[in-house]
Amino acid sequence: MRHKRQPSPDLLASAHKAIENVLLLTNGKIMGPGIFKGVKADVEVRNRLVSLVLPVYLTMITSNMVTYIPGDFNQSEFFRIKKMAASNFGDLKKGDVIDYNYKGIYSQMAQTASLGTGDGSTTDYAFDSNTTYSVVYPLKPKRVVIYLDQEQIGRDNGEGTLMGAGSVNSVTYNVSGTVTYAEGKVSVSITPAPPADAELEIDFDVDIEKEPKLIPKIDHFMQSRVLYPHEVAINGDATVQTIWTLRCKLGQELDSLTMQTLRNVIAADKDRKHLHDMYRFCPKEDVTWVHTKADGISQTDYEIIIKKAVFDVDNKLMKGNGVAGLSGIVAGSQACNVFRYLPTTYLEVAPGYRFMGQPHFVGRLFGYVDLFCDPYAPDPWSCLCYAKGPDHGQTAYVAGDAVPSLTFASDYLQGTVMGELAYHEMQPFDGRQYLHKLNFDPLS
Repeated sequence: MRHKRQPSPDLLASAHKAIENVLLLTNGKIMGPGIFKGVKADVEVRNRLVSLVLPVYLTMITSNMVTYIPGDFNQSEFFRIKKMAASNFGDLKKGDVIDYNYKGIYSQMAQTASLGTGDGSTTDYAFDSNTTYSVVYPLKPKRVVIYLDQEQIGRDNGEGTLMGAGSVNSVTYNVSGTVTYAEGKVSVSITPAPPADAELEIDFDVDIEKEPKLIPKIDHFMQSRVLYPHEVAINGDATVQTIWTLRCKLGQELDSLTMQTLRNVIAADKDRKHLHDMYRFCPKEDVTWVHTKADGISQTDYEIIIKKAVFDVDNKLMKGNGVAGLSGIVAGSQACNVFRYLPTTYLEVAPGYRFMGQPHFVGRLFGYVDLFCDPYAPDPWSCLCYAKGPDHGQTAYVAGDAVPSLTFASDYLQGTVMGELAYHEMQPFDGRQYLHKLNFDPLS
């Protein structure tokens, strides 16, 4: 309701796996690792803890920022699939990675090649596909076009003859020549001679019906990284006097209170751990915006400047990871206040919003950017900006529970001991590219 979106499939899958692991552990179906070999099988306590797995995920602000994985006890493998050219064609060579920033033309049969540049005296030019591409490209009839400084001056007639005329910079150029379609060769004569530095180009279509083996191919290769879970443990105890007071005067058992306290601390710690790592590994580059309104600047112009700073981050994130722009902002307390000053046309505050001492959701900025506040961020005037792509793994961070909070037996500690086995680390391929900083600086 507050976020106006459903939980992500990976979040639900991770919660399901964590609950499944707990049931297997406590029913003796499998032997847990390390400290979890001694988990208590009290059904009432177990069910109470299991019932909190999904609510904890949903209340964490970092659930919107991370990729959740179904956690195994010993290790989990994180995969990334990439595309690459499996043949030489057009502008790509075999083995070139085809990702967001690949340049060139690969699947198009319509290709462009240079015929050279004019020098004021040369009239004859030639194109040989075998020389240019190290393979013969059969040419499709009626698709060969000659350009001079991007102006068309001639084309083939489908029967092996080049002809035409065109005006460039008030000069008329006449074209003649021949096309050997099967051999991928073109001879061109241009009169008068193109002037110095004039750019000559040829457009053509590769006739793949004549040579189907030329159809470009795409291959896929898989990269993987092994992730290892981390242990979480905390112990709760009390003095005899405290136990007596709770029972006699308040009618409350210490075990129940201790379990609730330990569970809440672990849950809050989880969010803080994720944020701590993202603060730590966020790239040093940032966008800086002067947050103090200068004299002579109208409120409307001031708000537009804020929006521009946010959009600058949006642009940098997209260029950095190639998948997604800005998805959300975790603002320090002072930076959050600046956003909260904005009118409702810019910031849609979450229903029933109240400022609180924990990291929390504030609302939606500019219609699509989730705004969170971290009251204890390292810099109250700084913002941690993050991107989240549409596909699995397209985030800065990876998280998931192999074993959610459970009580376990300890031979050397008194009181209630609770622990988790959880994955929490930066996305191992390009996680840092999904983070960026926005700093608010006062007017100098």
